[in-house]
Amino acid sequence: MKKDLKEGPSLCGLCLEELKGDFLVERLRENIPAVRRKPKAKAPLPPAETKYTDVSSAADSVESTAFIMEQKENMIDKDVELSVVLPGDIIKSTTVHGSKPMMDLLIFLCAQYHLNPSSYTIDLLSAEQNHIKFKPNTPIGMLEVEKVILKPKMLDKKKPTPIIPEKTVR
Repeated sequence: MKKDLKEGPSLCGLCLEELKGDFLVERLRENIPAVRRKPKAKAPLPPAETKYTDVSSAADSVESTAFIMEQKENMIDKDVELSVVLPGDIIKSTTVHGSKPMMDLLIFLCAQYHLNPSSYTIDLLSAEQNHIKFKPNTPIGMLEVEKVILKPKMLDKKKPTPIIPEKTVR
């Protein structure tokens, strides 16, 4: 007993058995994907064994870290005495609050000495005359700064200076 394929949009397995040998049914069987389950993912490996450290040494390191942080916090709360080297090797002395961020320090110093902050950068020197690297928002009190050098920015020679157009009469 053959059924016409036009009767229904879907064919079940029993209907396909009844229509065995029909060319269209064989083509349909080839195109129906078999339902397969994907294998489950493997469980992650257990964490590596950790070596246990002595509790007293860990407590000592925590205490020393806390002590260092407390010292830095105290430096932020205090005023910092700085010597400022201006362009032309003029040395001035100034006092700023330890919580002042480095970019604010640049603006403060430029305003104090009537300089344009966009034309200058600051370099920091420690008591041992070592350069100190810093981020713009680092408070001055967290760095052990003795000397601040205001340096003019070097203009890139690659960038051409803008040409001002001439006025023309029409």
